[in-house]
Amino acid sequence: VCSSDLPNAFYPNSSQPKFKTFKPLGKGLEEYQLEIFDSWGTLLFRTTLLDASGIPVEGWDGTFKGKAMPQDGYAWRIKAKFRNGSQWNGMIYNQNETGTAGHTFGTVTLFR
Repeated sequence: VCSSDLPNAFYPNSSQPKFKTFKPLGKGLEEYQLEIFDSWGTLLFRTTLLDASGIPVEGWDGTFKGKAMPQDGYAWRIKAKFRNGSQWNGMIYNQNETGTAGHTFGTVTLFR
């Protein structure tokens, strides 16, 4: 099974582990790259790590160089390819967009 989904917000101080980081919920991935940027375009986080099932291993914890980033919106960019050879074309945000390629970039809100 190949699928991918992305949260639109996260809260590092949450008592729920799944809400502590911004981590895509993909599986069956062969290649993967996640990048997080601030509003000035500074690269804050980058990962390509997948487990044996093709699931992303790590997520962004809202820090940069060990320092907590402020509550704000941050840009993400993802490149991914599934084990079955299909390319991940991104998220479709508007239900009226059916049949079109999705977005391989977007925003996530960091709550403090």
